[in-house]
Amino acid sequence: MILKKAAPENLDKDVLKEMGMRLNQGPDSSGEIYKRVSDQHQLNVMVYWFPMFKTLFKLVQIGLTIKKRANLLRKKAANDEKRRTIAMDVATEDTIAKDLGFCETISAEAERMRNGELSIIARKKAQIESKYNALNTDDDVFFQEYFRM
Repeated sequence: MILKKAAPENLDKDVLKEMGMRLNQGPDSSGEIYKRVSDQHQLNVMVYWFPMFKTLFKLVQIGLTIKKRANLLRKKAANDEKRRTIAMDVATEDTIAKDLGFCETISAEAERMRNGELSIIARKKAQIESKYNALNTDDDVFFQEYFRM
């Protein structure tokens, strides 16, 4: 007998599990097929069935493995999508945080203006006021300075 095509992954997962339990001893089963194939009293008859038993058992294992792999790939795809969504949310929150940080930039600029530019303007105002007061005390000096007579 030559096994050319086998697609154990097409069987239902529960069917594969049941076959696996009946083929081999499991926690909830007795492994009845395994016991029959390995029975000492029927060794001469069952020796021909042993390769088929092992092949069927391997096919069941392959089917369960393929099913598990497919399930893990589905979970991975779902998790990748969640991760992309979370990354987009984090990027959005970072942008909002940067936008809210603009207030700090404005505050720093206002402080710079108060400390730098306003002090220069205050100094110039004081100079102008002192010149005005000096010129205002004497009208002749004011006219001479202003009109350069």
